Amino acid sequence: MSLIICYLSSGPGLQDELRSAGIPLVCLDGRGGRAGNAYRVARLVKKCVPQLIHTALLEADLAGRIASLATGIPVVSTLPATMYDQEHLQDPTLRRWKVRMAQLADVITAQRVRRFHAVSEHVAQIMPARLHVPRQRIEVIHRGRDPEILGIRSPERHRKVRAGLGLGLRDPILVAVGRQEHKKGFDVLLRAWPAVLQAFANATLLVAGREGAQRPMLAGLVSGLGLEDSVRFLGARSDVADLLSAADLFVLPSVSEGFPGVLIEAIALEAPVVSSDLPVMREILGGSELARLVPPRDPAALAEAILATLRAPAAAARTARRARQRFTDHFTTEAVATQMASFYRRALGPNLAAPGAVSGPNPSPNLRAPDA
Repeated sequence: MSLIICYLSSGPGLQDELRSAGIPLVCLDGRGGRAGNAYRVARLVKKCVPQLIHTALLEADLAGRIASLATGIPVVSTLPATMYDQEHLQDPTLRRWKVRMAQLADVITAQRVRRFHAVSEHVAQIMPARLHVPRQRIEVIHRGRDPEILGIRSPERHRKVRAGLGLGLRDPILVAVGRQEHKKGFDVLLRAWPAVLQAFANATLLVAGREGAQRPMLAGLVSGLGLEDSVRFLGARSDVADLLSAADLFVLPSVSEGFPGVLIEAIALEAPVVSSDLPVMREILGGSELARLVPPRDPAALAEAILATLRAPAAAARTARRARQRFTDHFTTEAVATQMASFYRRALGPNLAAPGAVSGPNPSPNLRAPDA
């Protein structure tokens, strides 16, 4: 089974890593907005004749589904989060009417989708009503991570990472990861942080992730609360696994999540976890025994959970070791890849033996996007 990956924007991403793995990539960036995207996808599909189109995220969903309609190639779509809910509508960077128009386009084109892949059971339970599709067309397959790429938590790695950051071996380090957007709840974490500093004056909070719409507000909070010496915004990082290996605590203060991949990285690397109590967090953790879970948007409860974890490091380490086993049992890339291959076979059904680029020899890596 071979693969072509198409992407709609020419910005930074995993392109180099994918090319080094021998996967052909096609950038479909061009003129014409959504209509142009759909046209270019359809042109590429007609040229390559794949067995299946797999889309993820709204713009790609719309382009791929319209191309499916134009070419007759079946399409599957990933549902990465619970969209179109109050959290989505309350995002100050979005306009309500635009969200509703996006939902309408999603609903109309979703009828073309043969099967959906949901990243969590919570997403699979919520999204059928919002997309007007039957629950039976949605399969849950969690995300995974490669344990060999992540590596392991070790004293040597711990010391090396901290030295590189200019931090002491005994200084409490907390790590949060995510883009600086409303749903990630970093404003809640910053409001909790002064209470943590009262008990652990030498603590440092490292926030890794690209800048987003909340960046000015977060910077204002840091300045207004006098946190400049204890909070570092590290920007987008390729060494999150190292940061988690050096952390005394991983904090996930999100107000909404579909499936936070960084949480499975944290438990794989035995970082003690404090998280918002969201359904998907319990789904990943198998309940509430492997982390401290607190109500979303509650700075006082978040601070209390952080302090309780930092004050009992031995107990936190024991819990983190048990959480590592949860990762090994459920969230390795090998397990997820096996499930996804079965998902594709079920989606193809009697078309499994049909000819095309997906099942034939690996396509040429010199593929070019069709002209707009």
